[in-house]
Amino acid sequence: MKQTLALLWLLVLLGVLAHSVLGFVPMLYGGEPLKQSENLQGLLWQLTLVFTAYLALALAVLLSEASWLKWLNLIASGFFLISNTLHAGVHLFLSPIEWHQVVLLALVAGINAVHFKNSLTYLKSI
Repeated sequence: MKQTLALLWLLVLLGVLAHSVLGFVPMLYGGEPLKQSENLQGLLWQLTLVFTAYLALALAVLLSEASWLKWLNLIASGFFLISNTLHAGVHLFLSPIEWHQVVLLALVAGINAVHFKNSLTYLKSI
């Protein structure tokens, strides 16, 4: 179970990384990435914190059996499930709608849902 949870955290991280990279792609073609963001440094620090959280959770799940960590895993999984689901929804209100981003974030939220279900099972193993 621990390996499954760690792998799912890494899959979510890859999905979020792909989403972030796609936001920068227009810059390569002369467009403006991050149209809504005036503060690129702030956004990059936010992304760094999110990426670090995914990696730390994957590592912690693999290395520890502590019951508090099982709770943290469940809480973080629920938080990221809600966050990624809302993020996909927000993209539906941007103009123009970037459907590739909506689909990718929906996929990430789906992986998060599987992770949350497995986290509940893992928590019950206390």
